[in-house]
Amino acid sequence: MKMKPGLVFVFLLLSSLSLFPAEKINVLLITVDTLRADRVSVYSSRYVKTPNMDSLARRGVVFKRAFAHTPLTLPSHACIFTGTTPLFHGVSDNNRFKLDDKFLTLAEHFRSRGYRTAAFTGAFVLDKFFNLDQGFDLYQSPVNRNERTADEVIRPAVKWLENQNGPWFLWIHLWDPH
Repeated sequence: MKMKPGLVFVFLLLSSLSLFPAEKINVLLITVDTLRADRVSVYSSRYVKTPNMDSLARRGVVFKRAFAHTPLTLPSHACIFTGTTPLFHGVSDNNRFKLDDKFLTLAEHFRSRGYRTAAFTGAFVLDKFFNLDQGFDLYQSPVNRNERTADEVIRPAVKWLENQNGPWFLWIHLWDPH
């Protein structure tokens, strides 16, 4: 049996989804490694312009007070997908830890509610080996090297998205700022 997250994050998200039982919303989660929010124009116009991100932000939800529990890629994403911290889920570093099967992930929640789920990642530290693929119908990560460029991640994600005709949850992870 899967463990349910101890934090309110997943509950609130799923509660908000249940407010629209007849109309399920599509969910796109984009994570960009090492990109500071104050360097994206949706948060601050002082720096580089990011018109594509700005366009997505205008049509979606922008979180202005979102904080990482850890500055490391794998444990940070384990936090996002379980709604818990490294002290609870046990993933506290890159490369040496795997997310245990007992944890119920965000993708598993979506899939159990009839969503198609897919992930396209750009970093080896998010490979299937580390078990973040729980709940994803399709999970693509770098093969035979450490990372993929944004174009190599986004192109197949868009192709997958074009073939969806029901509700979907799509995670895109970009590594390029490294």
